[in-house]
Amino acid sequence: AIRSQGGSLTVNRCLFENNEALFGGGLFNSDGSAVRLTNVVFRQNRARQDGGAITSSRANLTAINTTFLSNTALGQSAGSGLGRALLLTTSSNTSEIGFTNCIFWENGGANTIGNFTPTLIQATYC
Repeated sequence: AIRSQGGSLTVNRCLFENNEALFGGGLFNSDGSAVRLTNVVFRQNRARQDGGAITSSRANLTAINTTFLSNTALGQSAGSGLGRALLLTTSSNTSEIGFTNCIFWENGGANTIGNFTPTLIQATYC
């Protein structure tokens, strides 16, 4: 649905539903982007590889009052299928990841976070 690469993106009161992509069925965030989600729902999104709702790679992600419901990563190649709701990766210690008052529900298994070395991760009331 959305690809944010090297920029800034704010999403308020939106529904991402029934989207499909190779990585990040609803949102692909990469290369130093800063994404802020507030009152957003990711429902029934699919990634053919990893990150059913969101893949965030080498980027900042803040989610507030965001719901992740029934997303899946299909893993169509060997070693993939990580992050039924989210796949968060970084190659350096520069990414900041935060979740406040978020719900993760029925996302087809464990919410996997892979190759993860952020500067800061904060989860509050999730």
